[in-house]
Amino acid sequence: MNFRYVFLILKGNNFTYNTAVNGGALYLENGTVVSGIDNEFYYNNATMYGGAIYCADSATLNLYNSKFYNNTAQYGGAIKLNGTIKAYNSIFVNNTAYNGGAIHIDVGAPTINNCTFFKNTATYRGGAIWNSAASGT
Repeated sequence: MNFRYVFLILKGNNFTYNTAVNGGALYLENGTVVSGIDNEFYYNNATMYGGAIYCADSATLNLYNSKFYNNTAQYGGAIKLNGTIKAYNSIFVNNTAYNGGAIHIDVGAPTINNCTFFKNTATYRGGAIWNSAASGT
């Protein structure tokens, strides 16, 4: 799915075995705002950015109680971020990438609260999170 300039609420969905060059399951760009509640992302793959989700060009991603298992990409096994992310009570398990096993942040101010990161792997930087941006909480 590719979204531009929309506000979208995704609740209770399962994204499994999806593949793309960027954003294996979801590709968000150009001011898109997505609130994801109780979603599950399993075995998604992107050959470049964001195995499950690629958040590009000032997109905003708000995650609540979401699960990311076994997603893979070159950058950001589960999520690649060039926008804003707020993640609460979410689980990241066994995601893999070159940089940012679970999450790779290039641009944006991440807020990550009460999340679990377990057995995520990066070949180079940030087994769980790689933040090359200057801010975050």
